[in-house]
Amino acid sequence: MEKIICSHCKEAIEGKPKRTFLGFQRYTCQSCKKPTVYPLTSGYRAIYWIAIVVFALGSLMALQQGNVLIPGILLIAATIGLIKDKSIQKKIISNKI
Repeated sequence: MEKIICSHCKEAIEGKPKRTFLGFQRYTCQSCKKPTVYPLTSGYRAIYWIAIVVFALGSLMALQQGNVLIPGILLIAATIGLIKDKSIQKKIISNKI
């Protein structure tokens, strides 16, 4: 179990996180009952980067063959996940300072 700080009421939260659709850690505060979302774990982050690289290489190969590209839902989800992860990391760092 990990102890974190609620982003709403600043109380300590203790418990096991649940996962959101994109794999973020979501804790529910026992005091204010509001959810606090924490960044991706390194495993999820690595999987998203690998997916982006694989799809980018596949896209380059398809372009060389003259095919028209349509971005896949997995590529879009991985990109959104990494962007959201970065913003959550910045928010947590600014709360700690």
